[in-house]
Amino acid sequence: MVDDDPTTAAFVQRYLTGRGHAVVTASTGARALRLAAGAPFDIVLCNATLAEPDGAAVVAELRRLAASAETRFIPVGERGVASPAPPSTTPPLEPPLMKPYELDVLRRAVER
Repeated sequence: MVDDDPTTAAFVQRYLTGRGHAVVTASTGARALRLAAGAPFDIVLCNATLAEPDGAAVVAELRRLAASAETRFIPVGERGVASPAPPSTTPPLEPPLMKPYELDVLRRAVER
């Protein structure tokens, strides 16, 4: 999970870990890229409104990594806040999640 809000990242990590998922968090895009270079992830939840680099740029770079070939990418936005348009991607990104999270929606997105 890539999110610059430590409260949100801790909340999602606790919730998903409690459901049996292994969760790694990164508070910056640069940290996420370093983590992904070392090991593949099944799913990446990425805040679209990250500062530098923004969420769209982070996802684009993660997708270029060979280890991320099978990774599902789920963009995360905030209700009422404009997010940068994601780059055209193949395959397309998963449907976005919106903060504040609805736990059922988060669970279904991760567990599909």
